[in-house]
Amino acid sequence: MAEADVAAISLSAPGWTFTPYSDGVYGSYFAATADAAVTLAPAPGAGAPAAAVAASTIAIAVSGLRAVTGVAQAHVFVDYYAVTGIADGVAEATVTVTQPPPPPPSPAASQAS
Repeated sequence: MAEADVAAISLSAPGWTFTPYSDGVYGSYFAATADAAVTLAPAPGAGAPAAAVAASTIAIAVSGLRAVTGVAQAHVFVDYYAVTGIADGVAEATVTVTQPPPPPPSPAASQAS
């Protein structure tokens, strides 16, 4: 995505505060800080019930994301702090980018052909 579009991104998750940062190493990124102590359960094995998966993950809603044209995947990096049982760190996820379909031709363009 274009650096100019980063300011429009908003991240949210219940009980978390997200702060945007930018530096020469990572570029633009967000730091996630828990509003209160957070303990995540160990990652469950394949086929685990939904409740076990929910207890070991944090779902982050992303809005305002505008991908550049022609991109099929993007990497998202989030720093996290104050999670009980693990050191502060950086999480990375690969997301699939779905491009919107092109707009239909305008009626004037159709008549000119």
